[in-house]
Amino acid sequence: MKISELNKKKVILAPYNDLSIKLRNTLPEDIYFAGFVDNFKSEDGVFSSKNLPKHEAVIINSPNHWRKIAAAFDTSKVYLYNMLGYDIISYDEYIKFVEEEQFFDVLLLPSNKSNIYDLSIIARELKKLNISSAIIDISSNINKNFKEGLEENNDIRTVHKDQVGYTKRKAILSSTDWQVGFCHPFLKKARENGELTIGIVDGIEDFEDADYLYQRNAYETVEFVLLMGKDDQSHLKHKVEKTSIVGLPKMWSLVNERSSLPRNDRVMINVNFTYGSFEEVREEWVNDVMSACQSAELPFIISQHHADNGSFQTELVSTKNVYDTINDTSIVVSRFSTVILESLAMGRQVIYFNPHGETVKLYADPEGAYQIAKTIPELINCLKIAKNDRSYGKNEARQFLERKCNISSTIPPGKLAAYRVKNLIEERELISLTPEYKYEMDQRYCARKAYHQYDIQSHEDEWRLEVYLHALGLMVKNRFTSIADVGCGSGFKLMTYFKDYSTLGLELPKNVNVLKEKYPDKNWKVSDFSSQVQEISTDVIICSDVIEKIANPDELLSYLDRQSFEYLILSTSARELVYSQDDPAMFGPPKNLTHQREWNFEEFQSYLSKFFDVIDHRITNYHQATQMMICKKKRK
Repeated sequence: MKISELNKKKVILAPYNDLSIKLRNTLPEDIYFAGFVDNFKSEDGVFSSKNLPKHEAVIINSPNHWRKIAAAFDTSKVYLYNMLGYDIISYDEYIKFVEEEQFFDVLLLPSNKSNIYDLSIIARELKKLNISSAIIDISSNINKNFKEGLEENNDIRTVHKDQVGYTKRKAILSSTDWQVGFCHPFLKKARENGELTIGIVDGIEDFEDADYLYQRNAYETVEFVLLMGKDDQSHLKHKVEKTSIVGLPKMWSLVNERSSLPRNDRVMINVNFTYGSFEEVREEWVNDVMSACQSAELPFIISQHHADNGSFQTELVSTKNVYDTINDTSIVVSRFSTVILESLAMGRQVIYFNPHGETVKLYADPEGAYQIAKTIPELINCLKIAKNDRSYGKNEARQFLERKCNISSTIPPGKLAAYRVKNLIEERELISLTPEYKYEMDQRYCARKAYHQYDIQSHEDEWRLEVYLHALGLMVKNRFTSIADVGCGSGFKLMTYFKDYSTLGLELPKNVNVLKEKYPDKNWKVSDFSSQVQEISTDVIICSDVIEKIANPDELLSYLDRQSFEYLILSTSARELVYSQDDPAMFGPPKNLTHQREWNFEEFQSYLSKFFDVIDHRITNYHQATQMMICKKKRK
């Protein structure tokens, strides 16, 4: 309803704060202002709830504490100001809205406009996985840019922060976990209650809080963290198995749709002194950059962060968003900011100008990807270098972005992030996002850590037949007489192709009992990879489609190395043949729930070579994505 509908009524405002004072000065003339009410203030014209002036309505102007304040009044007279896009809304109507029970699989928690964009990308990918999500609106009623972010991504459902207590969910994905107004207390309580809490690094991060006035302990409140790149992970080593490298969602299109440089050089001055960070040096910093540009005879334009409170001449400030402004320029000068990454991704020359002594280490060593200046003369020199060599740092920039943002991934970061959320919802206790022991696999790979037993007695020769036929060829060619099958499954292939040889089949206890009943005249044994003695003496050992099911494959390979054999034949899935290049399962965990991990061809070669001499490694069945390896004992 409109506030004008309270005409002719005596109105009190609560609490006594800047918001209420501002509202008091804009009340329509026909509304009779009876005073402020605040139990914690004792100034003139401020009443307590025990000494209320006569009134017919109470307007509460407090985004966070409205419920506590309302408890002091007859709530039938209470209205809340600037909620849900209304001038005022009755307390009872708002309570009805707040307490409406809802369910979303994932609640997405941003703290600024930039976060909203990245979380919206992830929300669209979650939808493709049949996972529902909604963005928590923590400040659209008081923050213009936050409101714009929601409006520009209005295809994503929203939940007001006042509703979250009545909104059921499976997980919370948050861009920040330290914001004191809402994010930190909300996430802290959720984690204490055992809820699944996930953070996502949404820009360059001062993990050490080197240049912050307080200890934020970034991404320590949430349990799991999705990271931009390897360098971020180095700051969370103590919880590495609960972190996963995914990249920066909004970076994907910048890297893969790189724009061409403008014909004439122009400098973008990135003004991003926000949230109390070095705001006192903003004006001097901007003036120094403008002076250096003039000395280097380079035109410039200012791009101002939406939360930066600086005041500049209108004609100097770009009216376009930051990406369009970068697109119109060839050189970017910035302080510590995600714009450094975004500009490099768009193929621009970057100069990190730090005369005010930022001490954060994460971007202090660009290794040639961009230049750093600490004085005006140094900045002038950097500008001239950038002007004269447009290819400066091009190769180094790509390597730098790989470490920071995972740009080599063929999987869009938003898609991989959504898959990681799905993994955690479904298998929170069963997976390690970044295993401590990688078994020569990609650092980004996520593996399971618990064995899933399954019924294999119905299997015959529909899988890996060619592996057994290759073993048969070795037996015939070398006139061997004995063969062992480690993980023999139903025994069908062993009994079909090797019934005339001396055979040994190893399986789990449940399966061995069945095999002994089915083939009582053959040799069957319970597998025990922890055994430290030699249990097998044979010509050939087959170990087909076992290694991917073992939680600790080192144990299996060490066991095989202790046995006596002439040839060892191993087979497993080749990951690059199982999944398309943009399938997030390429980085695990496998879609086959019985698999702990799946190696690609190169990784498997590297891993097995640590234990055995590999004499043959090939793809034997493209349709079934089979890679097979023939090994011998390492020469002593």
